[in-house]
Amino acid sequence: MSVEKLSFEEALARLEEKSARLRSGELPLEESLKLYEECVRYHDICAGFLAEARQKIELYRPGTGETEEFDEA
Repeated sequence: MSVEKLSFEEALARLEEKSARLRSGELPLEESLKLYEECVRYHDICAGFLAEARQKIELYRPGTGETEEFDEA
């Protein structure tokens, strides 16, 4: 499966798997660097999904029945 076509859950699982291998400290330097680059790609995919989801979230105010856009500020 192409990296671009991964779901959030698939990208997160791969990020967790690869980062666990990286943290093991048992890999040679060249392999560690390659694995680090893969982790960055999976992180970027996950961050993109989260940013997109954040833009879609609306807060529901049960007391008033109104909704408003989510704002982290």
